[in-house]
Amino acid sequence: MKIHFMGDWQTARNRPGPNTQRVLLVGDCPVGLRPKSFKYLLALAVSRKRTTDGWIVKTEIEPGENHARYIYQLKAELEADGHLDVKALAKRIQNYNDVRQMTSSNPADQCYRLNVDARDITFDEMLLTDDDLRCADGY
Repeated sequence: MKIHFMGDWQTARNRPGPNTQRVLLVGDCPVGLRPKSFKYLLALAVSRKRTTDGWIVKTEIEPGENHARYIYQLKAELEADGHLDVKALAKRIQNYNDVRQMTSSNPADQCYRLNVDARDITFDEMLLTDDDLRCADGY
């Protein structure tokens, strides 16, 4: 499953507003996501490229609470797409505790990953915003 992060739905370097959809390609299928969902998926993809196992602690995505809610919303957006590859991508977003089939209250165990081969993840730096590039720096 190939994933290509493009960024702003309209044109390169336009400053997207808070509700402007951001785009990625899953295979050949364009997918529009809300900025928060795009940010989370981009963070998961960057972690997958940077680390051997791809796990990222939730607070590395962004500080604060509600990470589970944002991951749930991201999955819901992907599952709402009619394309089978996009729906399959939603199932590849994993929670560490679900993979281990146990619950832990240890914050270090509150991790997520995108279970996709790192070689199948690419980024279009010309279309990503400066905020996106900061997240993806050094991938």
